[in-house]
Amino acid sequence: MNYENNCKVLNPQVFRLFLVPFGPIVTQQNGWQQSIPSWVGKAIAVDRLDAALEEIDKGEVGKLASSSEVVALMMPIAFEVPLSSEWTDVYLWASYDALIRHRPFENFKYDKLWEKIGTTPVQYEKIRSDYETLAADIRSRVVKHAAKEGWGNRSSNKNKHPVKATTTENNIQMEQLSLFS
Repeated sequence: MNYENNCKVLNPQVFRLFLVPFGPIVTQQNGWQQSIPSWVGKAIAVDRLDAALEEIDKGEVGKLASSSEVVALMMPIAFEVPLSSEWTDVYLWASYDALIRHRPFENFKYDKLWEKIGTTPVQYEKIRSDYETLAADIRSRVVKHAAKEGWGNRSSNKNKHPVKATTTENNIQMEQLSLFS
């Protein structure tokens, strides 16, 4: 399918609504990315769709990735190296937030989760700065990738501007989301 030709036909908001939720997932390339549960990818698609609808209503592109996207990036890292207490709190908060919003497991006692892991709930205000910095970085990568792919462009090639990747980390990768695997 030639997405570029479809961009000329579809309203860019509608086009974004259909493609952005299924765009690539930012994750750590360290051998552990296959350990990310499948529900996380589905949660990312749902969160992105929700965000796209909200962005259309507001008329602006959001600045932060969802907690499920933060989990997808941090999970392989947490499996590879010990996290500082600050980043452990970010990971725990994002995991809890994604679990509560998506409830992927039947008969799981989500209200007892903090008790089960033996700690008190992490408050958003405590992790806000680190979380928002990371979520903004993830979101900017997804938006840059979408722009590079031409998602949402209605114009011809003469109005396109190449997007230059500014990634300095060699081990961050974009994985294409598939809801059908």
